[in-house]
Amino acid sequence: MDNTLLKEKVYKQCIAILLDRITELKSALDSITASGNNETKSSAGDKYETARSIMHIEQENLARQIAELSDQREELQKINLAIKSKNIVKGSLIFTDKANFFLSSGIGKIQIENIIFYAISTQSPLGTKFMGAKKGDQIKMNTVSYTIKEVR
Repeated sequence: MDNTLLKEKVYKQCIAILLDRITELKSALDSITASGNNETKSSAGDKYETARSIMHIEQENLARQIAELSDQREELQKINLAIKSKNIVKGSLIFTDKANFFLSSGIGKIQIENIIFYAISTQSPLGTKFMGAKKGDQIKMNTVSYTIKEVR
């Protein structure tokens, strides 16, 4: 498969995963908001206030997660897929003897045409070690050593 096409497919899969997660969280937030609006104050006032307080905390948590995923998506969209570099930079596909990586955002496991990639952040411990490395370099993370076979 063409290098640019593979990178584009991995990139688009990352965007799709983030959009799906954002949609799920927004749906959960809407559901909580709707159920909160339908609650009526009962004679058990303290119980009502506690439930509303818990709902409010959950709404804040969901809103924070949505904001974090939106930030990840914005960072991902800043990646220039056309950049070709022998050294690993943000947006590089990294093929090692142990696993393949897409240095972008901490999204996790992605499969494109039977090739598994792990989308990792440049701020992650492994992502930080990969930055600037090139084909043939060895990167050691805890007890695992990765030999870089190819950078795209």
